[in-house]
Amino acid sequence: MYKINRFTLSRRWNKVTRSREESYDLMQFLNTIQLKALIKYINDLTERGLPPMVAMVENIAAKIIGRQPGHNWLTCWLAAYKDKLKLGYLALINIARKKANLVLYYSLYFKLLGRKIAEYNILPKNTYNMDEKGFLIGYLKKLRRIFSKSAFNSSRVNNVN
Repeated sequence: MYKINRFTLSRRWNKVTRSREESYDLMQFLNTIQLKALIKYINDLTERGLPPMVAMVENIAAKIIGRQPGHNWLTCWLAAYKDKLKLGYLALINIARKKANLVLYYSLYFKLLGRKIAEYNILPKNTYNMDEKGFLIGYLKKLRRIFSKSAFNSSRVNNVN
């Protein structure tokens, strides 16, 4: 009636084979739930002003699944989710300092910092060796970061295209 081999139907009925959707989900490095969780985590980090580096996302994915992703996994994954995520560079600290060298910006920064310390219950002993960009002081290397697309486009983070 459906022009399907009887043997194929029998294997499917006896759960020897899976549906195409199930098979596709198993072939992916991360399943749908894991992908959504990873995207949410990247969005949360971006909203905090600390978009993750490429290596961080690969390490997080490896921890989730228990093995290292392939060499091109991240590139293909970002292409598939280009409507939600963006790969880019953060502006170097010196450029951001030059642009923000106004008393108004300093006062706004320290008010925001105070609110975030209270919101996340950060202890004073955990705030050493960090500057306003969230990088180790003296570490000025330009690194690729993964941003939530909405934060990248709205310039909520200091990025360089």
